[in-house]
Amino acid sequence: MHPRTPRPALRLPPGEIAAMAWSALVALGCGTSSNGGSPSTREHLRADAGPTEQDSGVASTLTEASEAPSCHGPGYAGSPSTQQFSHLSATVVDENGKPVSDVVAQACGTNICLNGMTASNGSVVIDEKVGMTKPAFKYGGGQSYVRFALPLTGSSVDVDLGDEVTFAFDPPASGAPLEPGKAAVSNGVTLTVSSETLSIQPDPFDFDTPDLKKFRAVEVPVDRAPAAVDTSLGFGMIVALTPSATVLCPAAALTVPNSPGWQAGARVELFLHGVDVGEEWAPYGGWAKVSEGAVSDDGTTIATDPEGGLPALSVVGIRLAK
Repeated sequence: MHPRTPRPALRLPPGEIAAMAWSALVALGCGTSSNGGSPSTREHLRADAGPTEQDSGVASTLTEASEAPSCHGPGYAGSPSTQQFSHLSATVVDENGKPVSDVVAQACGTNICLNGMTASNGSVVIDEKVGMTKPAFKYGGGQSYVRFALPLTGSSVDVDLGDEVTFAFDPPASGAPLEPGKAAVSNGVTLTVSSETLSIQPDPFDFDTPDLKKFRAVEVPVDRAPAAVDTSLGFGMIVALTPSATVLCPAAALTVPNSPGWQAGARVELFLHGVDVGEEWAPYGGWAKVSEGAVSDDGTTIATDPEGGLPALSVVGIRLAK
């Protein structure tokens, strides 16, 4: 386990954040990534662009990303109304129901994050009265455990969530380096980074060691997925990838085992879970279609189409094409 020190709530005006965002993108080029802990340097960059959708619950956040991957996503920020946050409590547990201690767990909106840390029994309590846009319970961190973002609905947020499950990644040292033009493999999942990729920049706060910057993957059992996974989308397979929220430009090819046993040649759709408050590639706490793909001719694997791929790392839901 890699204990993290929670960062304080960030309260920068949108104009200052946008200026920081532009500077960061100029400095990093295509390989920019967002800060998965508190609002990042990329927040509000596209607050006035792209499709919009009110966050009235997980099931309402399905939207489709542009069919042409680029260094900038379509953007999903919109103009959400402010919700009044006052209290959140939850217990973070792993796939075996055991408490997950010493991981960051946040009440995080697109305008502000309130940081917490799970106790030895996995519990976290966040009490502070503040206005939030698109608040969600963001937990798992992405270092040792999968990061999820569960939207918190209602004009007033005072909620006891109970147990929220996450899933363990293999130890960081077992990960595969992310390098342009090379394939990284973890637990049978292969991510092939384009040779045209200028740089790969995982969040420097959340992934601050060489091992944490490596690629790791874990399959999330569909029947044990947490509430953050929208069941209405009908995923037949879920794969979590880290370093979470790392942007890949051009999009990287993804190949996974055909765990659902779908027919050879079957067409599929891949959706990205939005854990990035910048909302560039998926709505925060929601899901966006980012690529299509197909089952291999021998039926053993599922791969993104050559013109598709993953523009960022997060939890990926895969379903048969509709």
